[in-house]
Amino acid sequence: MKKPLWSFIVLLLSGLLPAFLPAAPLGGRFMLSLHPGLGFFSMDDLNRALAVRHSVLLPLPTTPSVPSMSWGLDLGTGLQYGICDYLLAGLDLSYLTTDTSVKLGAGAPFPPQDQYYILRVPALELSGVVRAAWPVNHLLVLSAGAGWSFISLTNASEAMESRGTLTGTVYSSQGIPFRGQGWGMKAMAGVEFWVWEWFSLGLEAGYRWAKIESILAKDLQGAEITPQTPGGSDLSIDYSGPFVRYQFNFYF
Repeated sequence: MKKPLWSFIVLLLSGLLPAFLPAAPLGGRFMLSLHPGLGFFSMDDLNRALAVRHSVLLPLPTTPSVPSMSWGLDLGTGLQYGICDYLLAGLDLSYLTTDTSVKLGAGAPFPPQDQYYILRVPALELSGVVRAAWPVNHLLVLSAGAGWSFISLTNASEAMESRGTLTGTVYSSQGIPFRGQGWGMKAMAGVEFWVWEWFSLGLEAGYRWAKIESILAKDLQGAEITPQTPGGSDLSIDYSGPFVRYQFNFYF
């Protein structure tokens, strides 16, 4: 009895709900989207450099293994226009963060302190985006798209820091800021659930290809230098990796 009853309820709701919700055409309308989420970034060169610094500062028999993938926030907003009911185009702005903090060992004996290596590489990504949309019914819209991006570091730095072992107090911090820009692209797919004619909730997943090849840093004397990998090549920052984010979409 339970299965026919549930089948009847599902059929009833699928028949009645669309009648109470207005159609949600996309053509000729703007969509303002807020999309908080998470990103996963390759960061191979930076993590290898971190591992080498770790092994130099601590007399370990082998170089410690460091994950080749880092994670961080992928926060942003976008504005797109419905060229027709099945195609939208616009701009997307994302703030990407990834931090690495590794304990290197003990420092001053009094007060007791630990030494940490800290790497912060937040970036802004501005993308031109095209999305194809398939309205399934009054409630659901499926979409897939691609974007071409310009990415720029913002307040990126690496630092050595002394923290109190017991209190966590920062006693000293010596950092080197750096900057850089690069290009990339991304592909994504998602689903939207219409709440009202002017508002929908969504979930989107995708993959980003983006790498900053040219980086300039300031040393402790203020002179600009090109950071190097342990192998002697120019340091690069790779933001390539998957991402997933919620969407809060406003139509007008």
